[in-house]
Amino acid sequence: MIRVNLTFTHLNMTIDKDEISLIDLLILVAENLKLLVMGPLLVGALALALTYTMPKSYSSQAIIALPASNLQQLATLSQQTSAVMVSPLVLDAVVKSLELAGDRSVQTVREGLIGSIKIDAGKEGLLQLDVIADTPLKAQSIANAIIDNWLKTTLPSEQERAELSMRHEYAEFTLASIRRLMDRVAKDGKSHTSSDGSVLSIASLAELRDKYLAEVLKLSRSLNGLTRDVVKQPPTLPTEPIAPRKTRITIAATLGAAIVLFLWIFMRRMWRDASQNPETSRKLLQLKKALGKSCSRA
Repeated sequence: MIRVNLTFTHLNMTIDKDEISLIDLLILVAENLKLLVMGPLLVGALALALTYTMPKSYSSQAIIALPASNLQQLATLSQQTSAVMVSPLVLDAVVKSLELAGDRSVQTVREGLIGSIKIDAGKEGLLQLDVIADTPLKAQSIANAIIDNWLKTTLPSEQERAELSMRHEYAEFTLASIRRLMDRVAKDGKSHTSSDGSVLSIASLAELRDKYLAEVLKLSRSLNGLTRDVVKQPPTLPTEPIAPRKTRITIAATLGAAIVLFLWIFMRRMWRDASQNPETSRKLLQLKKALGKSCSRA
């Protein structure tokens, strides 16, 4: 019974001690309330004023629809397009066409552009291009230049064009033959027997026609390269800056100043209370001497 009473007594002392510490903390806040309110507000006002001197950034956004027949092809095409758009093949042409280099080297400007370009591959073959610059018109111009120079990279080389032309002619010839055969079968009302003995009905011929038609369209697209038709949303002309974010910077500065001030007031109070204790005061004096010796040696 005595042990239980001692336990409760110790618990009550602990609670009383915590309550006193909380009260002391509230008193400390009340004594420095003006500083804790006015200080952070002043810092927040200074931070807000500082944001008006910071350089502004604007983002131009474009959406491109990549021609792909399946998800695997879409993923591959998205990766290839993203890599080409930030490659020297495209960006060096952008720097030269817009005369962005000035006194700097093309490589330096290109590396800076890479950091201001963001490409996200979305669903259903949509590719989102975001370009950040210090003016709205510059952001839009760079985005347009990136798209134009990327489209040029989709044109085949001379050797590729020759091979694609041969395949395209063969596919067109075969497609025309299938259409003539379908007309004859439809006119006679009978199936057609090929040289290998297989029977071709109207349905099977239609399936074969659609296959070669898709091949002709694909080869035509490869021969001519991609056009501006794939740009579903042309680069926008931004009206509002994306940085600096005045509200976020002001709130962060105000809260940070409040925390720093509170910790400073709290530590100052703890240091003052500790210095009034003879034993603690002696240790603090030793600490000052040790720090003084360390500084003098350094």
